[in-house]
Amino acid sequence: MHESEQGLPMETMELIVEYLQPKLAKLLPMLAEHRLVFLLRDGQPFKTKNLQLLRCLTTPQTLFQSR
Repeated sequence: MHESEQGLPMETMELIVEYLQPKLAKLLPMLAEHRLVFLLRDGQPFKTKNLQLLRCLTTPQTLFQSR
């Protein structure tokens, strides 16, 4: 078993991506329409200066290369 920097085996990470991909494929086009989507990093207080603007891509991206 190979572990990533985060400590999860690659097989587990691939299963997580397989589970989340269809859900994100539905969600991201909806978010892209709104243009004002922000991210608040862990541990930061909810203040305007801590919000980071996100750009949502509507084209598929490859997260892991096939073995």
